[in-house]
Amino acid sequence: MVPVKTTAADGVSVIHWHAPPQPGQAVVVLFHGNGGTVAGLEPWAEAFRARGCGILLADYRGYSGNPGLPSEEGLYADARAVLDWLAAQGFKDRQIVLLGWSLGTGVAVQMAVERHPAALVLLAP
Repeated sequence: MVPVKTTAADGVSVIHWHAPPQPGQAVVVLFHGNGGTVAGLEPWAEAFRARGCGILLADYRGYSGNPGLPSEEGLYADARAVLDWLAAQGFKDRQIVLLGWSLGTGVAVQMAVERHPAALVLLAP
């Protein structure tokens, strides 16, 4: 996976991790929980990659050494920036699966309301 830097509408930049999909496969965007990091999602990422899916391990401001302080609106802004980055790479909403774990389920649900992905998966909401 390679690092991807996005900048939210309020100017906060966050580093995420991305691996592209095999042709015709979806990109799974994984949102981690409170107290977690993108590193904790690595086993999930590997399982999806083994099936040809692309991965975007989304991170948040104030986590994993990223600048800023977490807040509900800030997490949403960071998630919008991730989805905007995917759109700029040519991925349509219907090629994206949102997966949220714990706190990340709230972020995933809000993004599903705004973006209409192919699927929404909630783990330990």
